[in-house]
Amino acid sequence: MDSFVEFMIRPRRVCYSTLQLGLPKFTINGVTYIRKDLQIQNDYGLTLRCSHFLRERGSKMPCIVYCHGNSGSRLDCLDILEHLLPLNISILAFDFSGSGQSDGDYVSMGHYEKDDIKIVVQYLERLGTSHIGLWGRSMGAVSALLYSSYFRNVDFVIAESPFASLRTLCVELVNTHTKIPKILAQLLVSRLRSGVKKTAKFDIDDVELIGRIHKVKCPVLLLHSNEDELIPITHAQALMSKAKGNVSFIETCGSHNCQRSPENINKIVSFLTENIEEKPYEEECTEDIMPSIHCTNSFSLRNLNLRKDTERKNNAGQYFKLAQKALKKEEK
Repeated sequence: MDSFVEFMIRPRRVCYSTLQLGLPKFTINGVTYIRKDLQIQNDYGLTLRCSHFLRERGSKMPCIVYCHGNSGSRLDCLDILEHLLPLNISILAFDFSGSGQSDGDYVSMGHYEKDDIKIVVQYLERLGTSHIGLWGRSMGAVSALLYSSYFRNVDFVIAESPFASLRTLCVELVNTHTKIPKILAQLLVSRLRSGVKKTAKFDIDDVELIGRIHKVKCPVLLLHSNEDELIPITHAQALMSKAKGNVSFIETCGSHNCQRSPENINKIVSFLTENIEEKPYEEECTEDIMPSIHCTNSFSLRNLNLRKDTERKNNAGQYFKLAQKALKKEEK
């Protein structure tokens, strides 16, 4: 039973160097972008390590907060940078408390993670960010939807492979890994619940997205694979049956942590074009260019000509190759 408790609240923690996040300044298609590393303290006194990828002098441009899975980190956002930055969308990725380089000993599968999202969103609001959206995967998707069921200050949510009920998922996992009858699995999960409450100070029965999905009012794009070996697609189907807002569903293929297909990336981009309004945002000019003037850029996703996949790989590839060289140099 202890192994199941550890599997849930203390999965293998990602240890990484900030060099793996890439260069602090880089170029894609002739446009310069920067990475700002920052630290934010959550309501429980824990420090969250964050990275904001954005265009130079573009702190108020639309932003997506990326929320990783239970054994992930902010590194997981790197795959989407090349798709979102050229759309004038910044990405703020962070390590949840208990994950990566952030403080904390345990994860809570969404219970406390939604509070981490609140702190990050508040930071973006103070910057004057024009639009704020959430993109989460697995635990991150549950956290994003739970947050959106309590607060109305995000414009949309992209949720990949969320679970509907943590208790239900635990019963399924126990049943799968032990091959015991479902009724015995439920008894074991009750014991698991007690262990989690004692160690990580949260109740697995409180992580019930299915009971709150109807309170999410912003547009939601829900993606789930029919081949997901960890969280069955039945969880997404259950959420869809209870959702009352503007929720779209895309059935995908592949394992729980498989790479996103170009087709699904294109569908996500289409979702973004539909849900980020055309709205000017202010871009701060550096002092050496124009000390006291704000530049206004018109923001329009619909008028952008998206690059071909091969062009994206070539341009972003230069950035990641340089980052890898820097990492190897540090290791030596």
